[in-house]
Amino acid sequence: MRKGILLATLALFASGAALPLCGSQNFSFGEDIFVAKDEVQKNIVSFGGRITVEGRVKENIVAFGGSITLSGEVGDTVVGFGSNITIKSTAVIRGDIASIGGILNKEPGCVIEGDTVYVKGGRPSPNSLREEFLPSP
Repeated sequence: MRKGILLATLALFASGAALPLCGSQNFSFGEDIFVAKDEVQKNIVSFGGRITVEGRVKENIVAFGGSITLSGEVGDTVVGFGSNITIKSTAVIRGDIASIGGILNKEPGCVIEGDTVYVKGGRPSPNSLREEFLPSP
């Protein structure tokens, strides 16, 4: 299951990077992104910035480093690579959440309708990925 989610996450990023950004999509390098309570964004991709969502993101949030603080709604997936992710009690995620190499804090009362994948940050052992994603012999 985790292997499938990781592959889907990587495919999601690759497809998102290939699509042109238009309309209400937000893409940033090192800048903060704030989605206010009454605001709606389509997708958010951030490299090293702070993402704060009080409103709604129709599809996905992808962060490389930085942080995600979610108290609003996400229509599909939240993914953080080396990110500090905080899911507040009022947050709703309609799909999956994946934290790879970062920190994931979920407050009681938050709603995650899909799967949660959490691979803690820190220094991995040489066999950690093999143990985590490959079936036992």
